[in-house]
Amino acid sequence: MKLKLNEDFYIMSDSRNIMLTQKKVVEEGKTKGEKRFDTISYHGTIAQALERFMSYKLMTSEAETITELLKELQAVKKDLKNFTDEFNDFINEWKKK
Repeated sequence: MKLKLNEDFYIMSDSRNIMLTQKKVVEEGKTKGEKRFDTISYHGTIAQALERFMSYKLMTSEAETITELLKELQAVKKDLKNFTDEFNDFINEWKKK
């Protein structure tokens, strides 16, 4: 599974874990310019990964004012809404089959 939260963050899985990952571009070495996915955290559910996404965005914020922080929170809220809307649409279509 590889679910896109926004341009930089994805929820991915293997046979045992759900991971919150961040897309990065390699800046040096033989693989310069290639994309890679760094795992931020491991979870048992998608809901836990979404919660971690929000807390990670807050903890890594470089906001210096409440206004800047609120703008960042609005962007995270929009990302989460877009993701959950798309996910719910998928579930509803799947249930119809």
